[in-house]
Amino acid sequence: ACIQRQYAPTVDQQVAQCLISQCEVDPDQHNVLAILEQNMHKLWRIQGAGGHGKSHTLRAFIAKATSMGKRVIVCATTAKASKLLGDGACTVHMAFGFTGPSWIPLTNPNILMYIDLADVIVIDEVSMAKADLLQEVHQRCIDASPNSTEPFAGKFVILGGDKHQLPAVCDRRCNEASCIHQPYRWAMWPHFREIVLQKNYFL
Repeated sequence: ACIQRQYAPTVDQQVAQCLISQCEVDPDQHNVLAILEQNMHKLWRIQGAGGHGKSHTLRAFIAKATSMGKRVIVCATTAKASKLLGDGACTVHMAFGFTGPSWIPLTNPNILMYIDLADVIVIDEVSMAKADLLQEVHQRCIDASPNSTEPFAGKFVILGGDKHQLPAVCDRRCNEASCIHQPYRWAMWPHFREIVLQKNYFL
């Protein structure tokens, strides 16, 4: 259910333009989309304080990617946040088959197939995800595509959020400033290139 509508590479141009026209972007957001489209790097973080249009920029990227025939897993750390990403979005736990606090190998062939076929993964409100959860998303991708040795099995991954906004809730009573379970202390975090949105739409 979290796989956005899958279009063939020869997608009808009217359908493509309809998707894109629903996500008009300003110059700041357009620059972000241009970087994502033109750069060969596969791991990205969209950073910006509340009101800077992170979710809107992600929706525009999702529309562009699906119009190009890409299969996109669209999810967020909470159900409320996922609703801002449009139809087909869901929670990270639902998208990747996480059913509890402990790691359980995924045996559902349908979810494994969806993950394997996906070209792009979008996760919003990543500040609320513990480092363990992001590592488990990576492991799910490897489990679904065992022949790959790349991070997230070579998929294009975009994380959206503001690390100063809502920190992950740590159940180990760590000090937030030094908590190793926060997403930005995850070992793979430095591999994600950061793009910062500058314009505040609340002002």
